[in-house]
Amino acid sequence: MLDPGRFTYHEGDPNMRHWFKGTRAHNTVCVDDLDQTEYHRGKPKGAIARGRLIARSQTMGLDVLWAEAASPRYDARHARRVLFVNGEYWVFEDRLYSSGRHRYDLRWHLAPEAFGNLELSTEERSVRVPGLLLTFAPGIEIAIEDGWYAPRYGIRHPAPVVSAVVEDASDAAFITLVAPGPDPRGPHWQLSI
Repeated sequence: MLDPGRFTYHEGDPNMRHWFKGTRAHNTVCVDDLDQTEYHRGKPKGAIARGRLIARSQTMGLDVLWAEAASPRYDARHARRVLFVNGEYWVFEDRLYSSGRHRYDLRWHLAPEAFGNLELSTEERSVRVPGLLLTFAPGIEIAIEDGWYAPRYGIRHPAPVVSAVVEDASDAAFITLVAPGPDPRGPHWQLSI
């Protein structure tokens, strides 16, 4: 997965600056399709989303980060644990807690090279691209959407986005395994993640 970058500071139509700054353009959970911090030209006005590191733990073969985010735009609280296991694969645990019901959309941004080279299996709840496998725990619906990647200012390329959704829930849990996968193109072909 990758961060889509900045692309532009220009406020055009369509407003690509808003897209690249928005929550949907990052590897996180969107709540009710809202940005964590309300978008305004220039700097945010009013309250902004806050994140905090809860803990980090390291032991042989395991590195764990645990953090939390809260937004002034909705009542859901987002806690994420990231486990890096044996220097090979990641397990992401995203938990959302709320007193109200929401639509939760976990988004993973892939490199432009993944277009035309990915395989989505709704039955297995997985996405495969050469060299990479994303697998999701039960209880979610996954789809591929169009997104963007800007390797540097002023340049953008279409790039796929994996969307994992839980509808009409107060609390939700997403467990995502990100692991190296077989590369059908051989060892010479490598996908940026």
